Amino acid sequence: MDGIAILSAAFFLILGFLIGWIVEWRIDATFWSTHLAELNRREMARRARIDEELAAAQLRAEQQLAELRSQMEADMANARARANQQVAAAHAKAEAVMAALKSEHELREAAFVREYERNLADIRMMHAPHATPHRVEGEQPAAGQPTL
Repeated sequence: MDGIAILSAAFFLILGFLIGWIVEWRIDATFWSTHLAELNRREMARRARIDEELAAAQLRAEQQLAELRSQMEADMANARARANQQVAAAHAKAEAVMAALKSEHELREAAFVREYERNLADIRMMHAPHATPHRVEGEQPAAGQPTL
């Protein structure tokens, strides 16, 4: 009987170890499954927070881009207006210079015409058969003298 008692004690000892091992394994499995669930929950929360931050950053970037675009359009409109003013001023200045040059040209042309007519009158007087050599301007020609 001693053999059966030893065998039975050994069997219960082995059975106790097996039951202990199964209980420990179950405790470990429960711990790790809850630990993994907690890690997954934290990871999901972190991803959600990152997604929110990313969406907020993207919204801020789009707002800044819209502000910069409107500012650039306003700056371009101002630059275009200044350029148009400068072109108009240059055009007006060119018109004024052209008018002054035209007036100066007309004055020179009139002076050349007067000088030409005076020279022509002098030449006619020199070649006229009965011209008086010293004629005073504004004096009326005598009867029978040619008029110039």
